[in-house]
This record gives sequence, structure tokens and C-alpha cells, in this order.
Amino acid sequence: MNLPAGLPVPAAAISPTDHRLLRQLPAGSLERSPGTVTRRVVPPLTPLLAIVRATRWLDGLTTASRFAAYCPRLVIVPALPEERDTALAQAAVYGIGVAVTSGSGPRVVVEPEPLPGWQPTPAGWWFTEETYRQVRPGDTHQPGTHPQLPGPTGGAL
Repeated sequence: MNLPAGLPVPAAAISPTDHRLLRQLPAGSLERSPGTVTRRVVPPLTPLLAIVRATRWLDGLTTASRFAAYCPRLVIVPALPEERDTALAQAAVYGIGVAVTSGSGPRVVVEPEPLPGWQPTPAGWWFTEETYRQVRPGDTHQPGTHPQLPGPTGGAL
């Protein structure tokens, strides 16, 4: 995880401990050339947006917050609470987008904040692998259902 994907890193810049760890990686994980090491392994997908449907405003905000480290977030609710301005300001502070359902589909009232410079972490890598496992072609979950992510993040895809 300390090596950037696809960029050669001088072997001299890698600690002896990390060199020992790199030797244990499966074949194809790294490309070695004289004096450099390049990481070839990347997460199976890049999370672009977590969309959370909720009937209650605060439940949606809480669930969407679980994805803060992994990707931008958007909450879809049937209606905004009476304290509309306060609710939208709260979502904006946390960078969570808001959409309200209407007859023609959701209408975005607050854009989700992008996640600048996302780099995979061990937890983020797990998140992408688990997400990929659940949505890959041939997956067995039923259309219209929302698989649950187990583990520390929890929440619907």
C-alpha cells in the first residue's frame, strides 16, 4: 500500500522491512527493473458514488457517513424535514449530497462533494473487493434488492 500504483519507485527509497514484505507478494504484483519497483496491483474497481435511500433524513445522513473514507455520498429521501435549511446545511458540512424523490425521479438539491486524491487504504481496498464481489457479473443477488456490506462499515450499496 505504500507504493503508488503504476509508478516506478527507486529501490533505494524502500526500507529493508518493506523489501522483505515485497518479496512475499504473489507473482505479478510488482514489476522489478534494475533499481526500481513498480506496483501493478490495483483495487478491482474505483468507487464513484455511494447512494443511500432512506425514509428518514437522519438515518440517511448517518448511513451515508459510513462511506466517507471511500467515495462521495448521496442520500435520497422522499422529502426534506421541516428544518429544510438546517438539514441541507448539515449535509453540505459533511459533503453529503441530497436528492429528493419526485414523480419523475430523484431531484438533486445538494451536490455530493468529491473525494479529492482518493488513494486506496487497506480498509478501502477491502471495501472495493467486497463491493466488486457483490456486483460482479453473474452475482446472485436479486435485482431491486440492496446487498449489505458486512464488517466495520455496514450499510447498503
